[in-house]
Amino acid sequence: MLKGWDILVRAFLEEFTAEEAGLFIVTRHYHSERDPRDDINQIAAELGRSADHIHLLYDVPQEQMAALYGSANALYDNQWLFFANL
Repeated sequence: MLKGWDILVRAFLEEFTAEEAGLFIVTRHYHSERDPRDDINQIAAELGRSADHIHLLYDVPQEQMAALYGSANALYDNQWLFFANL
């Protein structure tokens, strides 16, 4: 995962509950033994929060990206795309 993603995930978890917002992270499968979900869950555990409202979407086809952009209330784009639906 890119540097700095953990700051965004931590800030999101500190600010929002599952009832308030969902975070959808669009990425690609990489050749790695690490599962990003493990890192997200570790951050959530450190904060005493649940990460059930953070969803990883892998290998989304380009033709579906416009719909994701359109449904987002907030967007961060730096190879990883973060959508917060409030």
